Amino acid sequence: MKTYTDLLNDVARKSNMLKELTAEQQRQLKEALIEEYKVIKTFCDEHHLTVFFGGGSCLGAVRHQGFIPWDDDLDLNMPRNDYNKLIELIEQGVFPEGYEFSYPSTRRDGKNLFLKIYIKGTKFVEINDVGSRYPKGINIDIFPMENVPKCKIARRLKALCFEVVGVLAASSYYDENRNQMYDNFIRQDKDLRRMHRTRCVIGRMFRWIGHKRLTYWADRVAQHRREGELVTFPTGRRHYMGEVMPRSVFLPVSMGVFEGMEVNLPNRPQQYLENLYGKDFMQVPPEDKRERHFIIEFEV
Repeated sequence: MKTYTDLLNDVARKSNMLKELTAEQQRQLKEALIEEYKVIKTFCDEHHLTVFFGGGSCLGAVRHQGFIPWDDDLDLNMPRNDYNKLIELIEQGVFPEGYEFSYPSTRRDGKNLFLKIYIKGTKFVEINDVGSRYPKGINIDIFPMENVPKCKIARRLKALCFEVVGVLAASSYYDENRNQMYDNFIRQDKDLRRMHRTRCVIGRMFRWIGHKRLTYWADRVAQHRREGELVTFPTGRRHYMGEVMPRSVFLPVSMGVFEGMEVNLPNRPQQYLENLYGKDFMQVPPEDKRERHFIIEFEV
């Protein structure tokens, strides 16, 4: 059965509602992301924090030595302790100027269950963000790497709790940020429309809790204090249980090349990418299988 994200990508491939970036705009976007990455990496190095490429950005570094040609984002990973320290430094106001932030917190309502760092003065508006209160600039996502309970039963219970609270948080987002353009977009597929309607109903039922509190709860549920052999990325493409792997797959980091820069990659990138994309991850997928973002407005 297709997931919500799968259905969104199916609609996106055939819809004329989304903006196709020109070659020049793609160049501008990638240059902006690289400059932002350099700022983040320099800041992390200065404060002895480990950050490394993850997801599609790691795949791009291994398969293309740069961006995946049709991709338009950068994904970074951090061990949870370093991730928390980065957020503490952001809250202390010592991160370089010119950026905005979104992350789960008791003090602010983060759009997602992970840290997003936006470049002020830019526009990167996706169709489900129209009219929302969150930043809408070019951004880099940073995902925390979580410790995993040693006990299999405890691990599965934690995964279940995270998935439930995560779905509630996502449903709350869709309920609180409904817009006509997005409604028209999802109407192009009956299964997506039905799934979205269900999410909005769930979000409405939990409106009394609110998106801010639900994202914070999900972030807290994902964390596990005791460090062991296994780790996971609960907000990754394969979710909590699908991303459980030995810590040694990620740390210590290895070196790779991305757009002519030396960058940090997982310690064993091939094992990591096989888990995410399958053993044929080095093969370029056909056009009808490529993911895309849902851009409607762009400006550097």
